[in-house]
Amino acid sequence: MGHKTIECRNKIKDEKHQTNLTEEDLVAMVTEVNMVEDHTSPNFISPSLSRDPLLFLSLSLDLFSSSLPPIHRRSTVSPPSPPSLTKAWTSRLSSFSSYFLRFCNLGLLRNHTKALCLSAGAGHAPMAMAQIGLSDVTAVELVDSLPLVRRADPHNLSFFDGAFDFAFTAYLDDALFPWRVVEEMERTVRRGGFCVVAVDECGGDDVREIARLFLKSKLVDVANVTIEGSKRTSILLKVQDFKT
Repeated sequence: MGHKTIECRNKIKDEKHQTNLTEEDLVAMVTEVNMVEDHTSPNFISPSLSRDPLLFLSLSLDLFSSSLPPIHRRSTVSPPSPPSLTKAWTSRLSSFSSYFLRFCNLGLLRNHTKALCLSAGAGHAPMAMAQIGLSDVTAVELVDSLPLVRRADPHNLSFFDGAFDFAFTAYLDDALFPWRVVEEMERTVRRGGFCVVAVDECGGDDVREIARLFLKSKLVDVANVTIEGSKRTSILLKVQDFKT
């Protein structure tokens, strides 16, 4: 026949032995392979826990899933948080909102007005402008306070000439060089636009002295107001080509 009968019998015996492997034998084989590949693997499953094939499959899936990051943490970037609206913050915000409504009533502030806030601090003034309906408000300060206020030097602004319709500062008297801040306000506000400063409450002579700093603007209105619980004097000027 070309081969020995004993060889056929041995071959059949080996095939029969392989087809009759028990679950325990298979699990032991898989476990042995795992140990050979990485005997220090933290995902190693003990044979004593793997006698049930369903339990073995369940544990394997759990281990695989635990190695993946949660879906809600994948490629997630948190948006900037708004300032904490404490009672004090809300009170100061309400104070600025009431103040700016004066200019809305005068027709100087509208939804489309491009407004600039200088020395804006933590952002009460720009947030108040947005609250009353302005959609284009830019606020700067020596130290940024995102997302409301960005860093810039009010003595040397990077904005184009005539970029804004309305400029405001409540801290002109704290500026290192007030005249330089005034120059930048007049430069960045278009002709026919308005500059507003709020200073510590003062009388006629002091108001005229402040108004003289504005070489290209005409004094329009002066009013005593209350901002952030303090008595202030609000000075409104209209930008022109030259002092009149």
